[in-house]
Amino acid sequence: MDGYGRIYYPINIAPRVSVMDNAGNEVLHFGTYGNRDSMGGIPRDKVPTKDIPLAFPNSVDASDNYIYVADMVNPAAEEEF
Repeated sequence: MDGYGRIYYPINIAPRVSVMDNAGNEVLHFGTYGNRDSMGGIPRDKVPTKDIPLAFPNSVDASDNYIYVADMVNPAAEEEF
């Protein structure tokens, strides 16, 4: 949960993270299936993807500027929003 009451909910079956408001509505979601070779649209990707590559996200933490996602297959990733 962040300072605004939003909950970051990892969905293991669908490799994505949902952001929910305090009323239980999905604000946005991010993530697509990928592995450490998928760099999320960075030039010269080994395996190009259009979103943040995740395999099995299992926990999420948020700070003021970053969202940290732990993934059972990939090393820890962070995104700035």
